[in-house]
Amino acid sequence: MATPTPGTPLLSSPSLSLSWQSRYLTSPPASFHNATKVLVKKLRGSTRLRTLTRRINEKRLQVYIDAATGRPSGPNRVTFTSYLGALAREKVSILHPSWDQVNESTKKLLWEDILAHFDIVPSEAVRGKTLSSIASMWRHFKTYLTTRWALNEDKINRGMTPCNMYGINEDTWRQFVQIRSTASWEKKRKKPQEVQTKNDTPHRFSRGGYQVLEEKLMAEKIKLREEHTSECDIEPRTNTSPPSPPSRHVKWKRARMTSSGQFTSESALQIAKRIDSLEMQSKQGMFHPSGHQDILTTAIGFQEHLYQYIW
Repeated sequence: MATPTPGTPLLSSPSLSLSWQSRYLTSPPASFHNATKVLVKKLRGSTRLRTLTRRINEKRLQVYIDAATGRPSGPNRVTFTSYLGALAREKVSILHPSWDQVNESTKKLLWEDILAHFDIVPSEAVRGKTLSSIASMWRHFKTYLTTRWALNEDKINRGMTPCNMYGINEDTWRQFVQIRSTASWEKKRKKPQEVQTKNDTPHRFSRGGYQVLEEKLMAEKIKLREEHTSECDIEPRTNTSPPSPPSRHVKWKRARMTSSGQFTSESALQIAKRIDSLEMQSKQGMFHPSGHQDILTTAIGFQEHLYQYIW
């Protein structure tokens, strides 16, 4: 393609590519804007720590945390989870190779910050589970920065960078990109990628994960019981105990179903069929779940990562 001569109106040539136009034009003419509609994908911004702190104000919010699972509950659960995510993004350096190498002084400050804003039982078990949650969020954040930004620096919109979106220092970001661009890191990255390729039963979750799904299933159970009571003209009892929590295999199935009732993969469908069969056998007394060898484990066929389907 011949180089345009100065003074030649670039838009007069229909064969001229947009890349040439953007290279030689500092501001496209009005006719270009009228003829072209530019679509910009809107990204979800991060929840900043100072914003959450303003919402909490001076009153500590009460949150109950299960010491065995680390799951928060109560009306302030969502705010608490968001706060942990903000701490992970803003208070822990992304240059640490692993959570084990984060200074104990930093972890102590994180815990003190949490206690200053939330009214929780400060036991060692709760502390350990809470810091573990922050560690998980921190690792996910670093993974997101790597796949979305560090490995795609040439595609980054200069007006929207990790530095201005997440308040990351520019020198820190340059070091992070340099680390994630080395051959040794690429080799380390291959292992989890290979593991992920073997996941042929992907779930579909909202932000709340299994906890929100369980609450939804419990609400459905309560609604069904109320409808049954109404249809049978039974007087509702005021001290009715809540229904039993949904089983692991029930949650596993629902987590892999779309809104239209379809399963996310053929493998998920086949496991769901085995679950249905085992449920029927259990009701008929032909299958007796015992301990870890329950319906879900039997249907899947192995016990590895058993508890990832619970929390």
